[in-house]
Amino acid sequence: MTGLEQGARLSMGLFSIVSLASLGLSLGASSAWAASKPSPGNMLAVLTEQADTNDAIPFDGEVQFGQGMGLLYETSRFLGSTPYGSYWAILDADGNICLASQDADALAMVFSCATVQSFGQRGISSSFYSGDMQVSTRMDAYLVPDSLTLRASVKGLEAVTGNLVAGRVSGEHDVLQFATQDGQVALEIPVLPPVTE
Repeated sequence: MTGLEQGARLSMGLFSIVSLASLGLSLGASSAWAASKPSPGNMLAVLTEQADTNDAIPFDGEVQFGQGMGLLYETSRFLGSTPYGSYWAILDADGNICLASQDADALAMVFSCATVQSFGQRGISSSFYSGDMQVSTRMDAYLVPDSLTLRASVKGLEAVTGNLVAGRVSGEHDVLQFATQDGQVALEIPVLPPVTE
């Protein structure tokens, strides 16, 4: 074997070692990133709980509400209710977290969705008007990650769970505050007053 062939073989060997080391570093970084990447279940533990009959999204006639929206119905979990409505968490096919809100008369249902990252930063807000043409009521719901709890509410809203606030806003413009476990305000959500004619 000539010196040139030996040099080429040595260079190829070193290139292979460097490539494998780089691949190992990139795989290690990807694994670390995947391990630290938030998941819906880490944000909302209820999504990892065993489902029961209350967790199913209700039907609108013969089909479930939200058909055609890419919702993963097997992931829905009931969160709670107020005199004005009922609320579920559900995932969609893109891995987004959705808040499903249904009025107390079970006539309408809305779905508000956010990416996991957006949910972690801002939560999910849902507002819609329900009722007949004569009397219309605005339903509001605000869902945040499990790591936050309500610190300051708004007139007309009540805590359904530690991280779900819902009801009928009846006051002026105000701000919901959610805090971390050490009491620090981590999220403020502006709440607009209902539209009046």
